[in-house]
Amino acid sequence: MPEISPKNRNHIAKVLWSFKRSRVRKETFKFLVKIHPNRSYPAEIAREIGSTPSNVRCALSGAPWGDCRFNASYSLLSLELVRVEEINGRRYYRATEKGLEIAKNLRDKF
Repeated sequence: MPEISPKNRNHIAKVLWSFKRSRVRKETFKFLVKIHPNRSYPAEIAREIGSTPSNVRCALSGAPWGDCRFNASYSLLSLELVRVEEINGRRYYRATEKGLEIAKNLRDKF
């Protein structure tokens, strides 16, 4: 297994902490990794993981009201695990290559 740089080790620690703080964030990410290279939208993700679209949106980009559980700095977008694509005015989310690599490294910790 290749050596993990200190910068990547810190990023992985931040990712693990964010997953420990939010089941919705963790399950949202797992779902997007599972369907990759396809993309999805919050309502579909919510149905698949048993949550609400608003909780999924907060997991993806953070809560606008500054909630600790859905802090924007620990959102899936801020952690660069997913990216947003706007198509015809609708937002779709997809796992990034960086996210896929982290998922592969954390497969036993999911």
